[in-house]
Amino acid sequence: MSSSPLVLKNSMGWFAAGVEVAKVLNVLSDGAFRLFVYVCLNARRDTGTFKITQTELARNLKRGPAAVRN
Repeated sequence: MSSSPLVLKNSMGWFAAGVEVAKVLNVLSDGAFRLFVYVCLNARRDTGTFKITQTELARNLKRGPAAVRN
């Protein structure tokens, strides 16, 4: 058996759905869950930060600014 580390074929654009996702699955509304997953997929993995304007977020989620605000 090799002792080399495992390497993902595609390390960009995905995350392993862990306990955090399981916890919010039954708590958040569909729209809030969609936002949660969007942030998980787009946050910087090295710092855990995510910078975006409300307008950009609404456009990327195909929602109105009021829906994102709520």
